[in-house]
Amino acid sequence: MNEIITQKFKDEKRKLLSYINSRVGDPDESEDILQEVFESAVLNFNTIKSIEAVTSWLFSVARNKISDFFRRKKRESLDPRDVLELEDLIEDKDSDIENSIKIEIFTEKLSEIISSMPEKLYSVFVYHELELLTFREISEITGTPVNTLISRKREAVVFLREKLKSFKEDICF
Repeated sequence: MNEIITQKFKDEKRKLLSYINSRVGDPDESEDILQEVFESAVLNFNTIKSIEAVTSWLFSVARNKISDFFRRKKRESLDPRDVLELEDLIEDKDSDIENSIKIEIFTEKLSEIISSMPEKLYSVFVYHELELLTFREISEITGTPVNTLISRKREAVVFLREKLKSFKEDICF
């Protein structure tokens, strides 16, 4: 049965990807979701009632994964009041020398905060934000499931946001 599902997935891959991308609009995210659909198919192949039901089951899983994606995205979106901009740290925008010093201090502090993240958060944050890898690529490198990576990235962002808020409150510019 597993071979049949794998073959069916291969047959439907293009349609599934097109379906996912038409709703998500981001090719990288669409690929990640497609990978999640395949993982779900492999892990849950015994729940599929018949060969004829495989295609509809795959599209149902894709629809659910798309919904999960938008739920995660909604949770991860920042409240504009929480966004910390470099300009917020620099009150006097007229002095280039003062701004250069403030930017240097901020950059050093940001580097220090990122380096102080727990290793699991640090690695996914660096791979995703600095090396610009997709979660699927990170998963291939680390062997960590995509959903776990997404969760860790969210934790890293929360960690960074909290530390930067504290830094903003502590600085005396």
